[in-house]
Amino acid sequence: MEKRINRTALSMTTIGMKNRTRIGFWNIRTMLEASKLSQVLKEMTNYKLDLLGLSETRWNGSGELTTATGELLIYSGRSDEKEHEYGVGLILSKAMRKSLIEWTA
Repeated sequence: MEKRINRTALSMTTIGMKNRTRIGFWNIRTMLEASKLSQVLKEMTNYKLDLLGLSETRWNGSGELTTATGELLIYSGRSDEKEHEYGVGLILSKAMRKSLIEWTA
């Protein structure tokens, strides 16, 4: 199955030659605490980041989560559910979500 890309929609995305995109990366050590995601989102807003890479999320499995404020968190971690180790994630701002075509864990 071939996907067609709408050139007009593609030109309206965040990433491009004429747009400034702010990208950050944070080793957060763990996101097992309930308040950690809100803290990360607050810091992302303070630094005006469009895309934030996360390491050591320590979430098992993979998936995506839309926050109450509209950001998209995609994550991938261990699949065996035994230990909460490793794991990575990306948080995309509301504007950056338009640039994501697809992803695979």
